[in-house]
Amino acid sequence: MLRFRPFRAVAAAFLFSQLLISYVWFGLVIWPALAVDERPRKLRDTHERNALRLYDAFVTLKGVYVKIGQFLSTQAVLLPAPYLAQMVKMQDRNPSASEPAVRARIHQQYNAPVEEVFAAFDPEPLACASIGQVHRVTLKDGRNAVIKVKYPGIDRYFQADLAVVRTLLPFFVMVLEYVIHHERTGVDHPAIIAEFVKYISLELDYEHETENHRRMYEQLGGLRKKALVIVPELYEDHCREAVICMQYIEAHRLSEWYADPEVPGGKKDLVFSSLVESLFYTIAYHGFFQADTHPGNFLVTDANPLDPDSDAVLVMLDFGCTKELPENGRTGIVDIVNGYLQGESRSVTEALWEQGLRTRMHTKDSLHLWVDKGVLFLDEIFKYFKSGNDIVAHLQNHLSYIAEEFHTLGSGHRIAAVPEHYLLLGRVVATAPVPLDKYMPQTDMIRIAMRYMGVLAAKAMQEKSSVVLRRSSRPPAQDH
Repeated sequence: MLRFRPFRAVAAAFLFSQLLISYVWFGLVIWPALAVDERPRKLRDTHERNALRLYDAFVTLKGVYVKIGQFLSTQAVLLPAPYLAQMVKMQDRNPSASEPAVRARIHQQYNAPVEEVFAAFDPEPLACASIGQVHRVTLKDGRNAVIKVKYPGIDRYFQADLAVVRTLLPFFVMVLEYVIHHERTGVDHPAIIAEFVKYISLELDYEHETENHRRMYEQLGGLRKKALVIVPELYEDHCREAVICMQYIEAHRLSEWYADPEVPGGKKDLVFSSLVESLFYTIAYHGFFQADTHPGNFLVTDANPLDPDSDAVLVMLDFGCTKELPENGRTGIVDIVNGYLQGESRSVTEALWEQGLRTRMHTKDSLHLWVDKGVLFLDEIFKYFKSGNDIVAHLQNHLSYIAEEFHTLGSGHRIAAVPEHYLLLGRVVATAPVPLDKYMPQTDMIRIAMRYMGVLAAKAMQEKSSVVLRRSSRPPAQDH
């Protein structure tokens, strides 16, 4: 890992420059000289070389760059297949810190050597993520556990890396757009990436993550009792500033379990339904949700994957990035969903306007034009999930058309302001942890949403009542 900030910035700048020059050279010099039937193969070769370059550089730099790789690994609609193949390795199989470095980190956190803290410590990591790595341990009282240890020194260069990524990554993605679609898709990549890096910085704070984990464990109690989800129990007496300790769960990696064609489709559909339900459940009952849903944050317990009758249960991990809805958040969601289900796009527009969504023109009529296009797009998406048809192939083949539909509105009607909780909800929806290119779940998400609309509506009424009470209890302003 490169540890000096100037060297890291230079290495990142060199990487992105190398990739950009590669595609510019291919487009201007190589592409015109190739026979038409040779172009797709040569383009794929270029993608494969550059994807490997990107992967090698990201795993060397670690930190933010691995987090970006995890995000890119879920963007099956925008990225060529060779990039997905390389980026998916970053979900939980990244190069690890050395055993002496991990032992030193543990000693520093507990003020004691590993052997005095744990009855057993496995030096081989179970998983390596962007900010830390996971080791299996046995506590002195015999409990089987895992510890997530933050990489030594990562705090020093994390913010500097974020600034570099925020500047360079949008240019790279825009060049890929031209290479793949031969035009801009109209996606505001700088804005998306800026918001993304803003929130991943929260994941550096392990004490914040521990509190989120505790809260999510309690709030998902209803689904845990129904055996729909599992959240590992925290062992808080062993948690520290840079170490999180929790119950060990024997389980399969979510992406591998879904990619196995021998696992019955019915089981896969049930686990995906649990995933969707956990989001609606936490929003409806608690106004609080997990906002980082890349595949490495989920497992599946399944004693016999090939047996259609064996139980498969979703395991939720990593709560470093979460979001709490604002005071009127549930009310807004209820109004939006009701408007959508009743086919009243004007009601959806009113609700989004009240929540703070704005186009560049800052008028409701302008926002309504955008909403009309968005409603048609959502109709199509939900039909694909309900039927189990291949949504990834459809979006890849029609992305330019979809973008063109929004382009016809004109630049003044593009979205200019989005509330934070909708940005993170959008991140959850866009970052499906299930590899949709390997298996397309057949799930009626509208039916699941309707199950929680009553709870959402009741909570929204409570929110409105509490706001009215607070306002009415304020003392009248004094004249001076």
